[in-house]
Amino acid sequence: MERLCGHYEHIYPVNYNCPGQIAVAGRKDELACFSQDVKTASGRAIPLRVQGGFHSPFMAEAAKAFGAELKKYELRAPKITLYSDYTGLPYGENYAELLSKQICNPVRWQSVVEHSIGSGADTFVELGPGNVLCGLIQKTDPGVRTFHVEDCASLKEATEGIQAC
Repeated sequence: MERLCGHYEHIYPVNYNCPGQIAVAGRKDELACFSQDVKTASGRAIPLRVQGGFHSPFMAEAAKAFGAELKKYELRAPKITLYSDYTGLPYGENYAELLSKQICNPVRWQSVVEHSIGSGADTFVELGPGNVLCGLIQKTDPGVRTFHVEDCASLKEATEGIQAC
């Protein structure tokens, strides 16, 4: 996918979601040709309805502004392990830099999941409407447990499922 994106001036991989699923951002005038090239390469291109070219160079100014804003605050080390979308690895000492970089660089969700599992995680809980992330986690490693919580009923179901393990 990276090689295919490299043939275009304004098409970028922006989400490494799970094996076989990478989202891209690009200018509309290049997306039709790009989609055809994906199909020619035996891939599938599905347009997504989004409001911007998130996690791409299109967001460079926003990342710069966010980085400047973060300099006004003291960020403390978390008490639990947090993973950076930018690196797919646990945050080091450079929280502000990584937080601003993940605005204009790809999300490495598959890597976050793989490193979490490699560090011993075997249960994941997705909070919020839907269970898209649970599906991506299952495609990355079907051996882990996933739960989603979006209301009282799903909270009860997840709690019971976690306690049963």
